[in-house]
Amino acid sequence: MGCAPKIVVVGVDGSEDSLAALAWAVDLVGPEGSVHAVHAVHAPTPADQVRGRLSSDLPADTETMGAYPTPEERLETWTASVKASSLAKETANITGYVVNSSCSRALLDVAEATEAEMVVVGSHGPARHRSRMVGAAIHSLLHDSDLPVAVVRSGQGRLVRPGRIMIVGIGSGAATAAALAWAGSFATANSLAVRLVHAATYQPRPVFNLERAMKKALEKAAFLFDPEELRLWAESDLSQLADDLRSRTGDASVNVTVTAELGRPGPVLVTAAEPSDVSLIVMGKHFDSPITGYFTTSSLHYVLTHSPCPVVVVPREHDRN
Repeated sequence: MGCAPKIVVVGVDGSEDSLAALAWAVDLVGPEGSVHAVHAVHAPTPADQVRGRLSSDLPADTETMGAYPTPEERLETWTASVKASSLAKETANITGYVVNSSCSRALLDVAEATEAEMVVVGSHGPARHRSRMVGAAIHSLLHDSDLPVAVVRSGQGRLVRPGRIMIVGIGSGAATAAALAWAGSFATANSLAVRLVHAATYQPRPVFNLERAMKKALEKAAFLFDPEELRLWAESDLSQLADDLRSRTGDASVNVTVTAELGRPGPVLVTAAEPSDVSLIVMGKHFDSPITGYFTTSSLHYVLTHSPCPVVVVPREHDRN
């Protein structure tokens, strides 16, 4: 799963973000890769047809309805605009699919059929007023996908180039281990530098009960630690992870740096990604149970809605049954 992807599936709905995602995927795989552009539609029900006839922005007569482009024609127009862009002189092989299904299901079905290595989607659809929300389609995709999912927003302009930096959010558990494993291979294949970033959370709380205060002191509660020392401990652990990552890639010269900052994970990662030489952020996705695994954590949600660069979410193995 961790490599330089050459077969990628992209969700396209005509929005600026989806076209940015398509352009990013085309640039990522290069002229020798394959990009499968998927446009998910649903067949209109009788109720939909009635609503359409009552709507002021849709024609009521069937002859005029026929003048509207078909989903296949719309998809061809969208892919042609990316092919004509100045991203590269040669573009990847782009194949279009119009699938009558939900967005996430359509993407995963095409990914399985084409043996894709990554799924790429735009951050938002045409409804731009939800810029600080993660849509239901992305929620479903993150929950169900066994492939890395890249989320791209228009205007980011951060392409994967040799020598640039990839941020890896470091937490704990299997999700972080999966993100590290994928990031190590991806960085080696694309000649990227890696920066491991961890947020050391320090939240002192006032204690007004003397008995409780003594108990906390005896337990060496985290809020009694020196914040700077807490950060240094985290940085020491990151250094060990950096050594492990170099060993895993088999190349001791891989540029791996570490950063530990006090604060909440989301803002810390977004701040770390602000420099223009950062190409993407990589995070792990937790799947604790069929219910809680459906929702993104607050940290992942913050990064998805605030990141200045594309975000790749790497899942760990989980049971979808």
